[in-house]
Formats: sequence, C-alpha cells, structure tokens
Amino acid sequence: MLSGVLKSPRAVKVNGSCGVASHATAWYTYLCENLFSGGGRMQKRNVTLSMPTDLIRRAKALAAARDKSLSELLRESLEEKVTEATGYRQAMERQLRLLATGFDLGLRGKVAWSRDSVHERG
Repeated sequence: MLSGVLKSPRAVKVNGSCGVASHATAWYTYLCENLFSGGGRMQKRNVTLSMPTDLIRRAKALAAARDKSLSELLRESLEEKVTEATGYRQAMERQLRLLATGFDLGLRGKVAWSRDSVHERG
C-alpha cells in the first residue's frame, strides 16, 4: 500500500530532500517530513483549526513580513505559550517548596519582640 503512495508524482525525492508540488496535500507533506527526511526531526501532525477570516489574513501578513510560513508562526506561538506555562508552574512549585522549608532568619527559634512593640506608635 505505501509503495504506491511513494511513487506518486507529487512527492519526489531529490538529492536526499523532498520536493513537493505547490498544491501537495497534507498527506504528502507528512510523507516528506517523516519518511523521506531520514528522521532525527520531531514527528509532526496536521491539525485543522477554525479561525476568523480577518485573523487568518492578518496572521498570514505577519508571517510573510517575518519571512515565515503561517504554520511556522503558529508553531512558534504555541511553543512560547507552552514554555511560558511550564516555566510559571515550575517557578510556583519552587517557591512553594521554599515556603514549606522556611528561611533561617538567625533568631535560633526565639523572637525577641512582641507584635505590639513592633506596631507601637511613638
């Protein structure tokens, strides 16, 4: 079954890389990125998204201004959000561990003042 797909004229292997016709389907893109590329890259999946037309138009313009594809722009944005969320969670867990451990204030467990004396107005 796979051998028939690999012989398709739309997916052509050239000098170790995959050249794909401009109107290639996502399936051919998948084959090129995962079968022809020789591995070593992160496996990718195609995802269908529904977005407002105006947002897509502006995102395409932004991607073009940055000399990137819309897929690259979206992937980078998602990676940034996931990394940010992961970093926040790790920082929160680190701070909660510090709170649970406490800090050495050099008092050796004895407080030499009372609450009232600290808040006294003079």
